[in-house]
Amino acid sequence: MNPQAQPVSKEPESPEQVFTGWGLEGSHSGALLEFRRLMRSQKGFSLFFMQYNDPFYRDKLIPYLNRYATSPAIVRIDPNMDYPEFETLLFGACAGRDLVHVVGLTEWLAGKAHDAIFRGFNYHRELIAERVRAAVALWMTEDDLREFTLEAPDMWAWRKGVFDFSVFRREPDEVERLRIDRGTADVGERQRRIEEIESYLAEHPEETISRASLLRELGNIQLDLGRVDDALQALDAAREIYRRNRCKREHMFTVGDIARIHANKGNADTALKLLQEALEVFKQLGDKHSRAGAIGDIARIRAKKGDVETALELHQERMNIYEQLGDKRSRAVTLGDIARIHANKGDVDKALKLHQETLEVYEQLGDKRSRAIALGDIASIYADKGDVDKALKLHQEKLKVCEQLGDVEGIAHAHWSIANIDILRKDHEKAIQHLRKSYGILSKLERLDALCFVGLDYGKLLCSMGEHTRGVEILRRSEEGFRKLGREDLAAQVKEIIDKLPS
Repeated sequence: MNPQAQPVSKEPESPEQVFTGWGLEGSHSGALLEFRRLMRSQKGFSLFFMQYNDPFYRDKLIPYLNRYATSPAIVRIDPNMDYPEFETLLFGACAGRDLVHVVGLTEWLAGKAHDAIFRGFNYHRELIAERVRAAVALWMTEDDLREFTLEAPDMWAWRKGVFDFSVFRREPDEVERLRIDRGTADVGERQRRIEEIESYLAEHPEETISRASLLRELGNIQLDLGRVDDALQALDAAREIYRRNRCKREHMFTVGDIARIHANKGNADTALKLLQEALEVFKQLGDKHSRAGAIGDIARIRAKKGDVETALELHQERMNIYEQLGDKRSRAVTLGDIARIHANKGDVDKALKLHQETLEVYEQLGDKRSRAIALGDIASIYADKGDVDKALKLHQEKLKVCEQLGDVEGIAHAHWSIANIDILRKDHEKAIQHLRKSYGILSKLERLDALCFVGLDYGKLLCSMGEHTRGVEILRRSEEGFRKLGREDLAAQVKEIIDKLPS
């Protein structure tokens, strides 16, 4: 759809249409009075810079400000247009108007025409002043405004007013006070938080940034508890709100959440497509931290597909960013990913050293969940080195923490790890119990990658214990799953195991 100038009424059609559930922030009264004063004396071209950080508030505020204009209009910029197209649109919109709001600048400035846009504003200021006989209100974020002062200083010098209509971003008090730390909250706290959010959303159906934020939080907590379908539903709803309101950063955060679910379900290509989209947007926005997170997700998928060298290169790129930013926790998470690759390559001593480094960081930060993951990784290395007693003790500690946190994926992994130690000790009855629990949890979670590996151990053990039909059925699922994951080498190994079984 082509961008266009939209005439707007001086007043809303009815008070309920625009102002229900909305009110001017008290801190903005001074800016409002100054805007009114300037509009009353407005003649010819005037340039206003309107700082904001909430598009919902902005869209409610614009009709409020239009009360001080005779014939206002709105220009919505297409992010893909070039600067000459913008000038044509602006000149046409200003004909016969005394106030024109320009929105969509953030997305436009994040695009490839970034430099040309600022050159246009700087070099064409006389042309704009000559052709435009209205007040032009440029709506932009604090970062955009700061960049404008540096990149288009000549145009900035012609400003008549700068108005800060930023709002203090926070969830409603009754919801905010119960926000949980997903790294330390137990299963009861997670369930209470879900109920709190669902109750609040039911009572407040209006579409706001707060609603999208709560939906995203809800989806991630539901995912922690193994409710994959509910999680996807909540995350999709959050994504749509962010997309419709052009909240690009928050939109891409949610896209990343959804991509990770697809990756866990074995839809690697879908996940990679979503993550590449997010990576490009974060790069445009100059958001290094979020870009590093997307790189890490892509690296994990590459590692699961067997491309470990590319995965290592990506993790190193990601770690460099975190070191530049001084983010200890994210650096530790990256070290854990690198350590797991080294362990899989057989370099267990190097992997152990890296995991122990991450463990110290998590203990300093009080991050119980990440500490439990590191304990499991260290335990697996001890098991590979033959110290099964020490390994078992660490896996049992991890299981206890995961059960306290309600971390169902961590619980499944701990049961699988304990089962492997039971197998080494020839205690097949205990092993089968742990594998059954792990396989059942992962089936509900639809974690295809983990399900394939657990299924391989579970199926082999069932066959060795005389449950041939059930064992082969599970092994065939692992074979099919590995093929879906693009791991033909592992699928072939499972097929060879099945072929060697007595018919």
